[in-house]
Amino acid sequence: MNWLIDLKNLHLDLYNSHQRNAYIIRNSSNRNLVLDVSNSNTANGTRIIVSPIHYGTNQRFRLQSL
Repeated sequence: MNWLIDLKNLHLDLYNSHQRNAYIIRNSSNRNLVLDVSNSNTANGTRIIVSPIHYGTNQRFRLQSL
């Protein structure tokens, strides 16, 4: 199940997933909802959705400084 999110009022928190440089990005108003790569797809243009947390690899993000 996916939810539509009002991006204007969206606030996100980073949660360390206990993997090197990997984070789970949670909705600060509902900590059970996180960003999720749709169908665990790795292709360019894959949708990022909001889903209930299950700690899968498709919910872990690596952040790099530019």
